[in-house]
Amino acid sequence: MEIYPIPDEKKVRMLRKLALFWDGQWFLQTVQKFGLEPAIELNALVRTAFGRIETRTLLRAVGKPCELHLYSGTRHLPRVERTLSPRLLTSLRIS
Repeated sequence: MEIYPIPDEKKVRMLRKLALFWDGQWFLQTVQKFGLEPAIELNALVRTAFGRIETRTLLRAVGKPCELHLYSGTRHLPRVERTLSPRLLTSLRIS
């Protein structure tokens, strides 16, 4: 029994906002501590890593194989492959 029931739709919206707030605060605090250029560089590294996590999560959610080489893994999601640029897909490769 929940003390304060929250509808699922509202929970989803809340979690989306909290994720954006977390990301924004991370970036702002990084700028404050290390400066803008290092923060941009770190943000790019985090975005690349998180993109891999998002892709794996999406592949698993739709019941598709999650391959180590995410470029080949996206062949299971033709719409995603058409949306992403070849340069971006190449950057998703795991070393």
